[in-house]
Amino acid sequence: MSSSVARFRVLSPFVAFHAVVTNKPFLTVPVGSIVETREEVHSPGLFEIRLNDQPLLAFMRDIDECTEPMNLARAVGNG
Repeated sequence: MSSSVARFRVLSPFVAFHAVVTNKPFLTVPVGSIVETREEVHSPGLFEIRLNDQPLLAFMRDIDECTEPMNLARAVGNG
């Protein structure tokens, strides 16, 4: 079973959290970046995104306010 990937273009920088423990827990997602998620994008709170195949946690509010949705992305597994 494949799942859709939602893609967003970053219009304003925002802070995300590393999903794994690192010596720098925060990361600023820069303008122009493309972030992806497989999670429900209408749920409030923190959810997982990917930036350059790096798992991060971001607040839904930041995605709503700092990004724009891109065209519906490919289904996972359809290269």
